Amino acid sequence: MDNTSLAGGIAVILVLFKVFDYFTKKKLDTELLKIIEKVYKKMAEIEDQTKETFKLHNRYDEDGIPLWYFPRSYGETQSKVVAILQEISNTLRAISDSQANITEILKELNKRK
Repeated sequence: MDNTSLAGGIAVILVLFKVFDYFTKKKLDTELLKIIEKVYKKMAEIEDQTKETFKLHNRYDEDGIPLWYFPRSYGETQSKVVAILQEISNTLRAISDSQANITEILKELNKRK
């Protein structure tokens, strides 16, 4: 989290404290206070979610690489694997066609006998 985000978050909290103080001193209707309370609860939820996200992004493997990080080379390797699998599939299809042709030829030869 950068300093600007932190400062912005603190400013929002301070403003909400001032607003809350103002409304409680003026004894406005409880409906508005309920809305403010919901805002505080949502802010607490966001804070919890932010902490959870930080925990997830702050985990590293034994090589010191963040667990959420995928090197660009993985995409290249995956593309190569897909190309190889496509080539294998095409080869197997050709073998299957050849086997079918050989089976037909053998049937014709058996009929001639």
